[in-house]
Amino acid sequence: MATKRSKMSLGSMAVNSVNKGQVKDNGYRKIRLEDLDDNPHNARTFYSPDKIQSKMDSLQEKGLISPVIVVPGADSNSNKPYVVIDGHYRYKSAKALGWTEIDALVREDISLSEYFKYSRDANDIHESNTPFDIARGVLRLKESGLATNNSDLALLAGETSEVTVTKLLKINEIPEAVAEILANRDPKIELSVAYEIYLLWKALLKADADNAMTEFSEYCQVVVCDKKAGRNEIERYRKSVEAQGRKTTKKTEKPPFQEFFNEKKQRLGKIDLRGKQVKLAFKATTPEQAIKIAEAIKNILGNEGGYK
Repeated sequence: MATKRSKMSLGSMAVNSVNKGQVKDNGYRKIRLEDLDDNPHNARTFYSPDKIQSKMDSLQEKGLISPVIVVPGADSNSNKPYVVIDGHYRYKSAKALGWTEIDALVREDISLSEYFKYSRDANDIHESNTPFDIARGVLRLKESGLATNNSDLALLAGETSEVTVTKLLKINEIPEAVAEILANRDPKIELSVAYEIYLLWKALLKADADNAMTEFSEYCQVVVCDKKAGRNEIERYRKSVEAQGRKTTKKTEKPPFQEFFNEKKQRLGKIDLRGKQVKLAFKATTPEQAIKIAEAIKNILGNEGGYK
């Protein structure tokens, strides 16, 4: 069982609380933007265009107030000299403005296995991550091999339980295009709601795979994002989809291999085939006919398979 989440000391990260003397002592310098790479274990995946524009306006008006935090690129096998650990919105906005360099604090005491947790804790100070961001970050941790099981993943990701990690990994099955829409909803979507949205996606796929994406995208945009639907409302819709799916399945069952009718069009019986299984349900018109049918089946089985 993973231990309770404990945030790393962000005071030492120089986020919002570093004076010039402290910054210099910790490796403060100007770095060319072309020498920076994205964090391979960034806790944020989805970036709002509106927020990037807002940050661009702020940079133009006030300049860079807080430096971005970077680590040596060699530690993560990057082909760039440095990797951004905190300040991706500032970094992306500066690039969009055409800046060539940016103030940065170089940290050499953060290991690769800590990249995600530092990034997540730093984001919590500025603007907390969504479950969709965290889910993709946890998946990257898993795929990198830094964690071999969900218990290790929980520790690296700063989660309180393996159950939470399991739910986060499931959320990654939500299509990327829809996850990005959901990640930018205001107010932010909580984990319990995100997981219910995942369950809805699975239900729609099962009910009608061909049209699932269209219906899912429209529902998430209109109902979840525009109308701010909560978990209970999404759950009710999901259950209605599942119920309808069960009805549809009953109606579209495979037709019988052969049906038998009398001269009055009344059905006497049928033969069903399910793989290697043969089922005969037939009501003979007389006992003598029933014996003939039984004898015929007996003879066929005896000739074909040697059964007696």
